[in-house]
Amino acid sequence: MAPAALELSSRWDEKGTVLAHGVRLDLMGKNRWESKDPDGKPWIQDWTKLVQEKGSGWIEYKELNPGAGNKIMNKASFVELKDHMIIGCGVYY
Repeated sequence: MAPAALELSSRWDEKGTVLAHGVRLDLMGKNRWESKDPDGKPWIQDWTKLVQEKGSGWIEYKELNPGAGNKIMNKASFVELKDHMIIGCGVYY
């Protein structure tokens, strides 16, 4: 099994628009509200609901890993709501 890879943090608004991304600069300014992982999980909507209800927490989903040749991998991200921004950092495994 490949070692886990940590992603630099990202920032999103509460409507799914990428405000900053530590790796995927091509995503900045794009709205990904309707994005789903390969299993159909609307992870951006899910983490937005999570932080609006609890302030912060962990969420698991699948995502392209740019550090592994864009291979689809499992990912766990910690997200937190701060000043109407969702700040997240995740690890691929």
